[in-house]
Amino acid sequence: MASLVVMLQGIDPRRWRAGRGERGDIAIIAAIVMPIMILALAFGIDIGHMTYVQRNLQKIADMAAIAGAEDIPNAQSLAQENAVKNGLQTSSSTHITATQGNWNPQIETGPTYFSTAVPYGHQANAVQVQLSESVPYFFFFGPKKTVQAQAIAWVPNPAAGFSISSQVLNLNTQQSALLNGILGGLLGTSLNLSVAGYNALLGTTVSLGQLAQTLNVGTVNHLLSTNLNLPGLYQGALTVLGNQANGGLLNSQNATGALQQIIGSTTNSTNIQLGKILNLGLADKNAAANAQVNLLGLITASAQLANQQHFVDVPGVNVLGLASLKLFIISPPKLAYGEPGQNPDGTWKTQAQTAQVALQLQVLGSLVKVDLQASPAIADLTNVVCTMPQGQSQVGVRAGTGLLTASIGVLAPQTNTPVVLPQNFSNHTFTGLPIPQTASNSGNQPWDIGSTSAGQAPLNLNLNLLGLNLGSLLNGLLNPIVDDLLAPVLKVLGISLGNAKVTYTTLSCGTIPPVLVY
Repeated sequence: MASLVVMLQGIDPRRWRAGRGERGDIAIIAAIVMPIMILALAFGIDIGHMTYVQRNLQKIADMAAIAGAEDIPNAQSLAQENAVKNGLQTSSSTHITATQGNWNPQIETGPTYFSTAVPYGHQANAVQVQLSESVPYFFFFGPKKTVQAQAIAWVPNPAAGFSISSQVLNLNTQQSALLNGILGGLLGTSLNLSVAGYNALLGTTVSLGQLAQTLNVGTVNHLLSTNLNLPGLYQGALTVLGNQANGGLLNSQNATGALQQIIGSTTNSTNIQLGKILNLGLADKNAAANAQVNLLGLITASAQLANQQHFVDVPGVNVLGLASLKLFIISPPKLAYGEPGQNPDGTWKTQAQTAQVALQLQVLGSLVKVDLQASPAIADLTNVVCTMPQGQSQVGVRAGTGLLTASIGVLAPQTNTPVVLPQNFSNHTFTGLPIPQTASNSGNQPWDIGSTSAGQAPLNLNLNLLGLNLGSLLNGLLNPIVDDLLAPVLKVLGISLGNAKVTYTTLSCGTIPPVLVY
């Protein structure tokens, strides 16, 4: 006991009182802070629960929008059924609406780019799903919080692939011989393909998606921008041709043999980009994976692109031994695949055109030079109406023929300056099928939609030089050249004087799945 007294006597009473005061302060602070912490924890739990509900609703809305877009006229029932399957509780506290409309980032207002107003002549192409649920709080009294979610699924518009040219569905012997000379000149070789070989290529199509896969470039979008040389491109097309059934066994064998001959003899290894000859009128170029491209069109267009802005001698062309011909590619033809209609600026989304070329003739040695320039014929995709069965679907195009401009250069007897007089073919009223032209077909092989015809005017030259009427002397020479030499050359290039033929290769109706865009 004595020792305990001594120890207590050694403690300062003031320090003892200070320790008891600190413990009292801590208790007071804890009493104040603890309720705040409990309230914060309760608030955090409620906020976390609301966030979880909102995310879950968003997932349900996304799936419901895609389901509704599968069949837009029945979007409400399909979206609701899908939402229930994905966990939406059907009660008075939950609401779901599926609205049909138009999604177009080019004309509608962001951020959704969706409007319930569908442009005249078009069908709804999107479904907007809005979900709401009244969720009670766990720890707070008062009204329930309304949690909302929204999603928009877009169905890519129906698309069609087509080309415009003067080529018929079957080439004859004269045309195939001429095409051997022209295509051989473009490829830097000498070709000797048969009529059957050319017609097989003309009746064969290849898939862009399979071509991209075969060439190991990934997507169609990459295919358009990748540098490809002609032999590599044609080898890829040959591989695709071997993997797909196209046009029957005999046609496939003839096309394979012709393509192998082209690959084996081509010396032109110029790099090209297919995006310069394939016009894809799609917001997402990869949606063209199912598009089919005519094989002969692909070969001739790529060869022309490889020779753009270069003169090419056309062998085997001669009129009474008086004329020689050179071909100059101003711009290659463009094959088209995409959606119908116009952009906000008035341009057409999907447009095909023939090549723009110039032909230079030397007539009577170097005495007379004839320069002809053919502007391209153009076809625009105006509308695609998909029906079930697909054989009753319609493809509408508007087409216009190109113009031919001729310049005649004559070497005067006493001057070194040629006299050049332009002779333009006058405009004519179309007498063929009405424009725009709409037609339907049950197949998916190359098929003529229609053609335009403006007639072909003779080339009449009225030229007087130093009192000498050279026009009457040259008319008899130039008209056979235009009719017998130039017209066939232009025709095998897909260009014809005063008329054009539109052929479709692909019709995509309902083959592209809905895309979640918001």
